[in-house]
Amino acid sequence: MQPVTIGAPRRHWLPVALATGVLAAIGGIMVGVRFQPVGGWIILGVCGAGALFAGWQYYDARPRVVIDGRGILDRTFAIGIIPWGDITDVTLKRVQGRTQLCLHLRNAATYTSRLPSTLRRMVALNRELGLTDLAVDLTGLATDPVDLETMLRGQLATKGR
Repeated sequence: MQPVTIGAPRRHWLPVALATGVLAAIGGIMVGVRFQPVGGWIILGVCGAGALFAGWQYYDARPRVVIDGRGILDRTFAIGIIPWGDITDVTLKRVQGRTQLCLHLRNAATYTSRLPSTLRRMVALNRELGLTDLAVDLTGLATDPVDLETMLRGQLATKGR
């Protein structure tokens, strides 16, 4: 199987890094001229950390999603690769203008129990939106999502479910 990768939305992070960097500079100026120094330190700390995080996200060239012969890796889940043997089906759904690849798993609890606590809330939200527990956001996919779904179903058929 030819690997399919989806990169992180890097364009989004540049304006965030610039905006938080400017706010951090304003906080630094407030501290320097002794105008509301406590507020300046808070602004400098929070916005400086935000600028560093956004800058790191902008320069992080690793793909967000990798679909290959081993299975599906979505780095946003932070649970590693979901092997083909654990996936029973895939379906596409559109939610709020974004295409989601719903993963039907043999035992979803095996993976959802390993999610960080902040992402466990996402599982409940996915259910409310009519998605499966783990759904891969296909934003940034270079090919047609329907073609990807067809290819993945073929992959599932060859792996013997």
